[in-house]
Amino acid sequence: MKNSETVTITPKERPHSSKKGKPFTKGNRVTILVHRQRGFPIMVKRYDVEGVRSPGGRYSHVAETEPGARLYHLAGQTGFAPDGTMGKDFREQAELVYANIEQILKECGMTFDNLIKITVFLINPDDIPEWRDIQKNAFGDVVPASTLLVISRLAIPELLIEVEAIAAKD
Repeated sequence: MKNSETVTITPKERPHSSKKGKPFTKGNRVTILVHRQRGFPIMVKRYDVEGVRSPGGRYSHVAETEPGARLYHLAGQTGFAPDGTMGKDFREQAELVYANIEQILKECGMTFDNLIKITVFLINPDDIPEWRDIQKNAFGDVVPASTLLVISRLAIPELLIEVEAIAAKD
């Protein structure tokens, strides 16, 4: 095990209730990720909410952090290598995006496990299946809250993907 473990609990074990005060119903997925950094546990709870369609992809409806967690807002990462060259196609750009995010997280003492939210911008909807595979390969079992947008273009016309991220640690 790295510096974290993932535990799935049933709705009964979760101390939260729905907005109407009713306990969450059976079948809601709750994953609690406990980070062990500098000896203090930080919890990122990822779960799906009653009354909202179950995620069709690899994401969670909600990612909740404990009070006192430090939030890191990562600027949108694009398909540029450290030397300034741009990836030649969607796959190469997407792999560079996730490598860049991983490097930023590493520099801040974190891993993909610390991600709580991502926003993905794609230019071509036909790239969605390939993007899913690339992200799954990068993130493994991590399923942060996520928004995917298909837009007409990014700041530089040749860019095909951009990903913003929010991460947390103690």
